[in-house]
Amino acid sequence: MIVESDMPDEVIDKWGKALKDGDSFAGEVLKYAADKLATVAAMAINCYDPQIVMLGGYVCRQATGQFAKAIEERIGTDVFDNSARRIAIVPAKAGEQALILGSAWAVLKDSAGAD
Repeated sequence: MIVESDMPDEVIDKWGKALKDGDSFAGEVLKYAADKLATVAAMAINCYDPQIVMLGGYVCRQATGQFAKAIEERIGTDVFDNSARRIAIVPAKAGEQALILGSAWAVLKDSAGAD
């Protein structure tokens, strides 16, 4: 059971266990989150024309495949000129260290005076 004092990673781990156990509510949460993520990804693809979409963070570590599938399906319906695009959807490799690595990079960049 998820309780208010749970940290975000604990919540996601419990959600992942519920998904594996076939919990229908956890499955509905996944469908909802995948739909919203796919909508935002399609908008970003239309605006920025990337060659790759990286999936990372607490939520994606439990359902990367489902999120990637939802984005691929949305590309087919909501992305302009989708037949000419080849967009890779991949899991991020930084994993649990992504936040600290990004923070360290920002500090180093700021210290060097780079823009």
